[in-house]
Amino acid sequence: MKNELSLQQKQQLSLTVMQKISLELLNRNQLDLQEYLKEEAEINPFLEPVPAQEAVSLPEDGESFSGFDENWDLYTRSASSHLPRDFNPDSFMESLSRPEEWSDLLLRDIRLSRIPEEKKAILEDILDRLDENGFLSSQSELMEKYQISEQDFEEVLGSFFLLAPPGVGARSLEECYRLQLQARGLEDPLLERIVTEKAEAIRRKDFHEALDGYGFEAGEASRIERILSSLSPRPLPEEDLPASLVLPDLFIRRTEEGFRAEVSEKYQSYFTINSRYVEMMRSSEMGQEGKNFLKKYYQNYVMIKTALDRRRETLRRLGEALIEKQRGFFEKGFSHLKPLTQAEAAELMEVHPSTVSRAVRDKFVQTEFGLFPLGIFFTGVAGTVSSTHGEQVSRTLILQAIKEMVDREDKKDPLTDEEIALELEKRGYQVSRRAVNKYRGMIHIPPRKERRQ
Repeated sequence: MKNELSLQQKQQLSLTVMQKISLELLNRNQLDLQEYLKEEAEINPFLEPVPAQEAVSLPEDGESFSGFDENWDLYTRSASSHLPRDFNPDSFMESLSRPEEWSDLLLRDIRLSRIPEEKKAILEDILDRLDENGFLSSQSELMEKYQISEQDFEEVLGSFFLLAPPGVGARSLEECYRLQLQARGLEDPLLERIVTEKAEAIRRKDFHEALDGYGFEAGEASRIERILSSLSPRPLPEEDLPASLVLPDLFIRRTEEGFRAEVSEKYQSYFTINSRYVEMMRSSEMGQEGKNFLKKYYQNYVMIKTALDRRRETLRRLGEALIEKQRGFFEKGFSHLKPLTQAEAAELMEVHPSTVSRAVRDKFVQTEFGLFPLGIFFTGVAGTVSSTHGEQVSRTLILQAIKEMVDREDKKDPLTDEEIALELEKRGYQVSRRAVNKYRGMIHIPPRKERRQ
């Protein structure tokens, strides 16, 4: 084996420590940033947390309010708002950040299945007509609508049961329990008899009544009780949407000169530099070893401060770009929201699109119309829909249009998803009935049957 040396040139992208910290802090929203600084303060003597009782009372510079939680109602309403009085921005915020729901997954399974197209339409209609607990109570209406016999409907419903979560689509509590037993491979005639005859007792968790009269021995009765206790009277999967506090990172304010973008620096009210350690580092009495130790942490503090300045400048420039591109929204509300890509915003800000992506991620903007995720201003985040003229419009406009239609509908004869889709088409939006079903669920509008009064 021969040993030899060789030179080789290659290009490689490497980030400095300063760049890494800057990207890390730009990624974080107001709450995450406070948590980051809190952790940093535990190891860096130059970062000193302000006592909680003092921090709560500190207002932000240039703002006439303090304490976001206490003023939630003031943030979400405005006398000059052009939106309906009962407009709730929370629904839109959830729709942009929530995980994919079981109904979306089921709808996808239906569309990807090899079931004939005419049966797929019925399956989607069944999904659309489930009540808030996952039960189907409009079988006769569906049979009449599709002109099918009860036997044919049972066949289609059987396909729905195979695709849906166990028990969803049942027409009674007894059927719901039987479906859950079958899904777990417990197709025992005696168990099915018990859940059919004693469904209400099982719902009340009164297992003494549920097992009375069947002559079970103690051990067998205990086993049956465990099975029955695992059955759910509400088959609809529970949503797992943990509540979380939201603080705005950006403010768009209306002034006499126009709109102004301001970046929240509330985190600065929670942390300050420890002047005592600065004096120690500069003291002539401290040895060189001690100074070198403190200097390392001081340099880290300076990099964090510089990264925070860069974060503030990036968010400010993002706010100015939004004012320029989405002025109609800030002046008149949702109906004037325009499609905007992150690449277009990046070009205007003279930064890389990934910088805009980091600046937008998990952050919120406070406007006079309420508090919104920054993502609603960009296509690819909130989504787009084609208009009848071939243009792209923000999906948020569609959500708002659906909500306005439902608010104005006749509550004795509510609009169907098909009627909503037709009305949207008249307004110039190409949205299918299936899409209306999905969008309606995103903003928590119940099915037609549940809206009828």
